[in-house]
Amino acid sequence: MSVHKPTRTRQDTSPVGNKLLVIAHNYSNFTKGQIDAIADRFDTVLVAVRYNRFTELSAVIDSDTLKKYGREFKIADSAPENVEIVPIPLTYAPVSTWYRYLGKHHYWATKMKLGGRLETFDVVHAHFSWTAGYVATKLATEFDMESVITVHENEDRLYDELRSENDDLYWTWENADAIIRVNEKDCAKLARFNDDIYAIPNGYDRDRFPLQSTTDARTQLGVSQDAKIVFSVGGLIPRKRYQLLIEAIADTSSSEQVICAIGGRGKERAALEDLAETHSDDGLEIRILGFIPDEALAAWMNACDIFALASESEGNPTVMFEALGCGKPYVGTNVGGVDEIITEETYGLLCDPDDKAALTDVLQRGLENEWDRDAILEYGRQYSWDDIASDVYDVYRDAQE
Repeated sequence: MSVHKPTRTRQDTSPVGNKLLVIAHNYSNFTKGQIDAIADRFDTVLVAVRYNRFTELSAVIDSDTLKKYGREFKIADSAPENVEIVPIPLTYAPVSTWYRYLGKHHYWATKMKLGGRLETFDVVHAHFSWTAGYVATKLATEFDMESVITVHENEDRLYDELRSENDDLYWTWENADAIIRVNEKDCAKLARFNDDIYAIPNGYDRDRFPLQSTTDARTQLGVSQDAKIVFSVGGLIPRKRYQLLIEAIADTSSSEQVICAIGGRGKERAALEDLAETHSDDGLEIRILGFIPDEALAAWMNACDIFALASESEGNPTVMFEALGCGKPYVGTNVGGVDEIITEETYGLLCDPDDKAALTDVLQRGLENEWDRDAILEYGRQYSWDDIASDVYDVYRDAQE
C-alpha cells in the first residue's frame, strides 16, 4: 500500500471548479477552520450541517449534552461571504440500531433540502464517514461530482466501523474518489476499501487563536501571574478521561500554586465539578469552566504553561494543533496520530492511555520543564489551516484526474 502524503511542492495551479459542497455533522467548532481556509479557492461553498431535532429540547431543558449537539452550537454565527450554511434537520434516537440506518435518512433529507442546486457543484467533501460520507458519495454518484471523505473518527470509533459489517458504510469507502485520514497509522486499514488514501492531519485557525503574551492572557482572564496553569478543553465525556486527568494532576507536587482549568460541555460536567471540589486545596485549584467562548478560549490557551489531554482514543486531536499554534506543549496520552506530531520532547510529553501513574509523571515533568515557546511556535506553523487546506485542495485535484 502507498499512502499519499502532502509535499507542498506541487506546481499544478489549475482550479478544480467553482462550487464546493460540504456535508458535515458540525460547522461551528470542528470543521470551520478548514472550510473557511479553503473557501477562497471557490466562488461558492455550501455547508450542509445535520442536526437532531430532539436537541431542540435544550430550549426548555438545561442540558449540556443537548446544547453540545444542537443546531445553535453546530452552526456558527459567522462565515466567509461565499460560504452558505444550510441546516439539515433529522429525527432519530441516539441508539446504535437507529444510527446504523441513519445514512439513508440523512441522504434523502439533504437531497430534498438542496433540491435542484445539487447539479451545480463540482466537488463534494464529507467530514466523517458515517453518515456524512455516505451522503456525499451517494450524491456524487448521482450528480457527477468528485467525492472526498475526511475520516475524523477517533480510533475506537473507526475500529468499530471497520468491524460493523455495515454494507452502506463499506460501499461509501469503496466508491469515494479519495479518502483522507487524519493520521498515517490508520491508512492501511482503509486501504482495503480504496486505493486513494491520503494522510493529512488536522490544523488550527490563527484568527481563532491570536497570539498573546502569557502575561497579557492571564491579565485578561484575571488569573495569577505566578501560578502554574494546566489547561484542557473538549467534550466532558468518558472517552476524554477528565476524571483521570483531575486525579493525576492532584497527585503532582509543586512549590507553586497550580491551576487546572478544564473547558467543555458534556454529560460528565456535574460529576467533574464534584471531583474538582474534592481535590482542590491550598496549592491546587481545579476549575470546570463549561463552554468557553472563542475569545476566552484563546486567552486560556495563551495563558497556560502546558496543554493536557488524557483521552483514551483520538484520531488526531484538533486541540493539540491549537496548543502548538499558541506555542504551548502537548502533555498527555499517546493516542491516534499524536506521536506522528509530538515527535520530540521539545513539543510535548507522551504517556500511555489509562495509566494514572504515567500521566502524573508527564504532568509533573511538564510543570517543571522550561519550555521554549518560540521553538514550539515555529514547529506549529506547518499545521495552520491555510497550509492544511492547500493539501486538501490538492486531493480535490487528484480526484478529478
